[in-house]
Amino acid sequence: MTERRRHVRFNTSLSIFCSSVEKSLTRFQTKVTDLSREGARLFSHEKLEKGSPLNIEFSIPGDNIPVFAAGEVCWSKEITDGTTSGVRFTKIAPRDKAKVLEYLYKNWIGSKL
Repeated sequence: MTERRRHVRFNTSLSIFCSSVEKSLTRFQTKVTDLSREGARLFSHEKLEKGSPLNIEFSIPGDNIPVFAAGEVCWSKEITDGTTSGVRFTKIAPRDKAKVLEYLYKNWIGSKL
């Protein structure tokens, strides 16, 4: 299978909150299993449909101001205990993107030591 990602994803385990823009789903908590500057892979007990827009909120460890982003579900696959989905950020403030990149860089450096 050919890799289509333009940006490297880094394994992480962050709790995030999502809400569907289209449906009247209430806000739900899920986990990020990997993260990049342009998107994330989520594990959820909620079924997320391909193409669905999401509002996303998560905190970077050590920072008490959350990151806010809008995203779109690029793919979704049901697994034994939930759903795993790829989400592309469609809107994220430059300040928030910088926080994500700094977090990823620190984790990458830490993994190399």
